[in-house]
Amino acid sequence: MKHLFCRSAVSSVIVFFSLQLLSFSSFAQKKQNQPGKVLLKNGQSLTGTVEYGAWARNPKMIVFTDSLNKRYELTPANASVIEITGKDSYNAAVVKRYMNSLDVNDLKDAAYETEQELTEAVFLRELTKGTVLTLYSYRDEIKNHYFLKDRSDSIFPLRYVMFFNSNTMQVQSNSIYREQFLPYIIQDEEAEMFRRRAGWRNDDMIKLVKLINNDTQKNMVEIEAEKLKKENGLFAGAGLAFIAFRIESDHRFWGKYNFNNAVSFMPYVGYRLSAGRNIPVLSIQLLMGGYAYNTTGVYNWVNEQNQRVTEAMQIQYKNLFVGGEGMVTVIKTSVLKGQAGLGINVNFALQANSSNTTNELQINGSLVGRDQYELSQSTNMLLYGALQATLLKKHTVRFTFRPGQKIDNTTNSRPKEQLFSLGYHFNFIKK
Repeated sequence: MKHLFCRSAVSSVIVFFSLQLLSFSSFAQKKQNQPGKVLLKNGQSLTGTVEYGAWARNPKMIVFTDSLNKRYELTPANASVIEITGKDSYNAAVVKRYMNSLDVNDLKDAAYETEQELTEAVFLRELTKGTVLTLYSYRDEIKNHYFLKDRSDSIFPLRYVMFFNSNTMQVQSNSIYREQFLPYIIQDEEAEMFRRRAGWRNDDMIKLVKLINNDTQKNMVEIEAEKLKKENGLFAGAGLAFIAFRIESDHRFWGKYNFNNAVSFMPYVGYRLSAGRNIPVLSIQLLMGGYAYNTTGVYNWVNEQNQRVTEAMQIQYKNLFVGGEGMVTVIKTSVLKGQAGLGINVNFALQANSSNTTNELQINGSLVGRDQYELSQSTNMLLYGALQATLLKKHTVRFTFRPGQKIDNTTNSRPKEQLFSLGYHFNFIKK
């Protein structure tokens, strides 16, 4: 009996001290004052101490005392960021949470149809931060929620769905969050392999985000910038130019000629230069090329002898052009890129001839003169529009349109040239 009493007394003492220890541990956990910083909604920054308790769930309110011993009860309504030195950092944000349970004993049938959403302002715990992604978590009474912030500064929830399929009598899941990470993995094979098997838990989420943010790897912006640089380079091709030539003049003959449309072979070379990662949709193209054509104009008239006279004028041009254009990307996929733009050419007339011009001026049946039309080798600046489609980064089909513009500045007439072109060029892409 005596031994039984002693054993019972010892057990009671052990239980008593265990309860006291647990109570003290719980109290100490709830009442630890940690140094920290606070950024208020009004932009004010404070230093002081935070009543920190390594909360099992994200706190709705955090008590903070500043360096002047002023006490604040911080909520997502009045605080933006709370940093607990050496511990955690909490960011206030209005986010959407998916409230479907991940407890196998509390799953719903067809969870996609019954999934509940809740949007509210909360304190998100920052798990890891890097150059590409920042990972946050929020623990409530249902489960752990995870959120990402990318360079757009928008915070969005990751999704993981579990539900009971009454047709197969099985628990099914859909790891949607793994696909949500996909756009941020460019060339990192290790990150891609881990993404495919990452679980819905802190360790895996942190590891995956760190792999994406790993400073020893090229971050997304650098890779995109490199991809743009690789698109810089030479291109060469050729096409057909369709030219409509006409003369506008008050002269009694010259403005009345009807010229045939001409077709010319038009080779060209150029260099493509990206505007850079700040304006990724814009590129500059510098071009040099040439074309040549002959066209014949005819004018029918009746002379003083009531005779029908047919006058023929032959125009011959050989042109070299250099210029530049700005191209804006309007469609871009992994296979196709469509661009539209405007350009300006400096056109050098290497040869400009007119011949067979026999416009006779007669008075009372006597020839008193001929009107000879002459062209000069002038230089002109001409505007044009361009459309092009690039397939698999290497093959480009190109269409240009240049409205009728004056091409000779030395005559008192206005010779104009309207040009359409359709061509193909090959892009020399860097490996």
